[in-house]
Amino acid sequence: MNRSTLRPWHAALVLALVSTSLFASGGASSAPPAPSTPAATPEQIAVDNYNAGLKQREKALELDESIAGATDAKKLAKLEGKRTRAFEKAAKLYETALDAKPDFVQAHGSLGYALRRLGRFEEAMASYDTALSLNPNYPAAIEYRAEALLGLGRVDEVKEAYQKLSMMSADHAAELMAAVKAWAGDEANAEAASAAGLMEWTAGSERVATETSAGGQSGKHRWR
Repeated sequence: MNRSTLRPWHAALVLALVSTSLFASGGASSAPPAPSTPAATPEQIAVDNYNAGLKQREKALELDESIAGATDAKKLAKLEGKRTRAFEKAAKLYETALDAKPDFVQAHGSLGYALRRLGRFEEAMASYDTALSLNPNYPAAIEYRAEALLGLGRVDEVKEAYQKLSMMSADHAAELMAAVKAWAGDEANAEAASAAGLMEWTAGSERVATETSAGGQSGKHRWR
């Protein structure tokens, strides 16, 4: 068959067959194989997502300071919306980390923190409980779980947590006490605080902590 007699679609077919043959045999038309990259391990996926969640958490905490100083209602609402979205993103990233590594204690604790700041106290409690089932002596989880208990008004359990922390970590005990005082001093909780005698309890507990040197400087309260 003369090449000049080939119909256009015949020529295209021949060209395609020749190109395919060259590619398959490693001829001039073959492309180099793409470099392979090792798949990320579950541990690496967990760590990467956890660290990304911490960055979102830091953004949210920075917004706390801006919110505290905001006086314009519209600006305040905008800042609060940004903070909510940052905590929501953090929570999703922690959940992804836990999908890859279910026994990641810090991720369970950090997820509880994000959920608590979003007002999802029952879900936060579940996360803290899981963290403590993996490590019963994890002071950060004990503290933040107690702050979630404040949001649920379960002050007797908060007192128990404080007593445990006072023997484990002066810093975490002090932070919890700061949160308790802030909660008890909030007008919205005045009735519950009065019924539980929480203000009187905080004064007595701080006095004991000072006498036994188990106190320390109060940290920022984050029960809200």
